[in-house]
Amino acid sequence: MIIPNKKIKIALIGYRLGIGGGEKVMANLSVFFEKQGIEVHNIIVLDVVDYTFSGKLVNLGTLKNKRNGVFNKLQRFLFLKKYLDENNFDFIIDFRFRNKPIQELLIAKWLYKSKTIFTVHSFLINHYMPNWSFLTRFMYQDCYKMVTITDKSKE
Repeated sequence: MIIPNKKIKIALIGYRLGIGGGEKVMANLSVFFEKQGIEVHNIIVLDVVDYTFSGKLVNLGTLKNKRNGVFNKLQRFLFLKKYLDENNFDFIIDFRFRNKPIQELLIAKWLYKSKTIFTVHSFLINHYMPNWSFLTRFMYQDCYKMVTITDKSKE
């Protein structure tokens, strides 16, 4: 059976599309991927958009209320879960800091069901992974790839 060419669909997930270097990489990748004919969805946590990007924008920051209480966080988390499930992405590329172990365990094991690429943009590894090596191994054992920008973080 011959399967027709399917357009690749990628979710780029970061804190925002402004201010930092990792965010600039995310914005630039969205432009690059779209030029390659890949469908791109930019999902951001904070309502900051300063960089030029391509593709669809899903701004979870617009769902944040002033109190940002547990129910508001849960609402955004469930919205993201539904969005990811409905869109059935081929790949998820995560640009966020990952320094809240319980939250990141839920994201890595329950939220992300597509092939996931986690990025590390600094040698300060504790911003991207818990200090507990057994938990880190468990959380990321099924990830598709881990991308680092320095040899020190790769170690």
